[in-house]
Amino acid sequence: MLNSYVRSCTDLAQLPFISSEMLTGSMSKVSMAYDDIVRYCHTSGSTGTPKRVPYTRKDVENAVISQARSYLFAGVEPFDKCLCTMTYQAV
Repeated sequence: MLNSYVRSCTDLAQLPFISSEMLTGSMSKVSMAYDDIVRYCHTSGSTGTPKRVPYTRKDVENAVISQARSYLFAGVEPFDKCLCTMTYQAV
């Protein structure tokens, strides 16, 4: 779990970061198995070359949890109805 590794800002330097240049070329540079990719997010390229960002099932689950926490923080209650417009392109 991320919390066990990151206890201070200094610890952030030990996390693997992916540069935007890595996402414009071969997906072989991405640190996940190809078979683990369940979705891609494509950018429009408005600031340069369009990027294709792969997501694993765990990435999608974490995005859902993060979004739910954001809604709760904003005052949305369980069973309230709202429109979520997160877009993904299935593999």
